[in-house]
Amino acid sequence: MNIVLFSEDRFGAEVLLEILKTDKVNFVVCPYFENNIHKRLETVCKSKSIDFYRTKNINDEHVKTKVTNGNFDLLISCHCSRIIAKEIFSLPRFGGVNLHPSLLPKYRGMSPQHWPIINGDKETAVTIHEIKEEVDTGAILKQIRVSIEANETVFELQNRMLPIYKQAFSELLAEYKSGTIKRIEQKPIKEIYYGKFYPEYAQINLRQTKESVKNLVRAVTHPYCGASYQNYIIWNVQEIDEELEKNMINAYSRCGLYIKNGNLYLKLFDGVLGIIDYSINDRWGGVLKYSNCESISGIQRCAA
Repeated sequence: MNIVLFSEDRFGAEVLLEILKTDKVNFVVCPYFENNIHKRLETVCKSKSIDFYRTKNINDEHVKTKVTNGNFDLLISCHCSRIIAKEIFSLPRFGGVNLHPSLLPKYRGMSPQHWPIINGDKETAVTIHEIKEEVDTGAILKQIRVSIEANETVFELQNRMLPIYKQAFSELLAEYKSGTIKRIEQKPIKEIYYGKFYPEYAQINLRQTKESVKNLVRAVTHPYCGASYQNYIIWNVQEIDEELEKNMINAYSRCGLYIKNGNLYLKLFDGVLGIIDYSINDRWGGVLKYSNCESISGIQRCAA
């Protein structure tokens, strides 16, 4: 099959290498961002002599002309955060397909790997669906369920999903060639669309439960923005000893940050979490990382 790929990062690069094992890719379209997430994809294209086109408008005239004249069998979108116009995705013989890493129809839209962790889900999926004008609504062609492990971060989940991306596309392309494609129309359900995750959503509210804070932290930790409370960026938390937690709850009625024996804790209305990795935004906008809580000013210190 002759394929045009729309992608923007290292995940797309790995999928491209998988596709090239059995099929041909002559043209790769990459959205333009002011960062270097495209470098791995660009490097693969150069090494394979594939036309790599990075643009602020993935639906521009150059893309339209290339896809119109390319005699493509299939358009694949994988980790492409821009919407492809119908006049482009409808051009290849089999139209277009998109990889969406969620258990569609749940979590249509942006950040589909963050939201299930934030919401405490135990399961997600790698889904490939037909592209339609309405985002993430096309018939499901391939869906492989994936567990979300306890304490798993979003980055860990993403890396565990990558081999499944490859498996899904390998199986799908074989089914196209054998004529055994099965389409499952998505059933509408309530509250299935989630928008892009913005840093302000990562702010910890002291009215949250311990479980919800833990979920938030692991959903936005490295390489993302981290969860924030006041000027603290919290990267990792853990449950603490039951007796210590009980003593802190009895001793301190107010929720917030506390130091005890050089360790940093976050007291919430339903308990206490230990903070084991964090940074601090200083007054000049820089980020300082501390390993000794006793050097921090401006928070409450628990009695030893």
